[in-house]
Amino acid sequence: MPNGVINELKKTKRTGLLLIIIVSMLVMVTLQGSLGLIAASVDENSIYVTALSMFFQLFFPVIVALIISISLYNEKRNEGILIYYYNAFSLTRVYWNKVCSFQIQALAVYVMSVMLAMPFIVLEGGNPLVYVMNNLNGMFYSVIGIIALVNIQFFISVILNNQILSLSIALLGTIGNFFVAPSPLWPYYPWSYLYRMLYHSTIQANQIVTVVIILLISLIAILLNTKRFKKNMLVQ
Repeated sequence: MPNGVINELKKTKRTGLLLIIIVSMLVMVTLQGSLGLIAASVDENSIYVTALSMFFQLFFPVIVALIISISLYNEKRNEGILIYYYNAFSLTRVYWNKVCSFQIQALAVYVMSVMLAMPFIVLEGGNPLVYVMNNLNGMFYSVIGIIALVNIQFFISVILNNQILSLSIALLGTIGNFFVAPSPLWPYYPWSYLYRMLYHSTIQANQIVTVVIILLISLIAILLNTKRFKKNMLVQ
């Protein structure tokens, strides 16, 4: 892993955000999983969805926004980009280091939450390895959805250049999950992707195609956003 990406990950660690993420994950996944164990109607195949549904629907999109917004806010407050600039360090490289670090952190949160849900499958008499093998498609779709969400949230944060407003949009996007996720419109709504991928067996091929198109659009947006990022960071 490039040193620039590692440095970006270390910056997040120093903010204390990692502790908040872990605590919220532990509370939500454990609470939901425990409630699923109590419910007689939940079996080893659905306990995974029960344990993760609320965390994916309410918390994950906000966590992604927090990771991005806190990073950009601290970078500007501490004039970190100016230090890079005056030392003739490529700001384009800084930009892509941030993109990579955001993707890694979001995927790490996803992996940790999945691992937290696995003991509940065991407690229901299931085999986590068998479950994972049977649901690889859903997990692959989840990764696609996470990458698209991170790209779009980063694009919004850079374009708006206002981290409070960016977080507000993520919060509104999360609230919108209650209305959009159950509807046919969810493929056009990245904040619902991870939650909706829990029910991947009901997803149609044309919906996955739509998600992939949104992913490609988000990648193009990120590619075109470099100049805006430089301008925002250099103007104090």
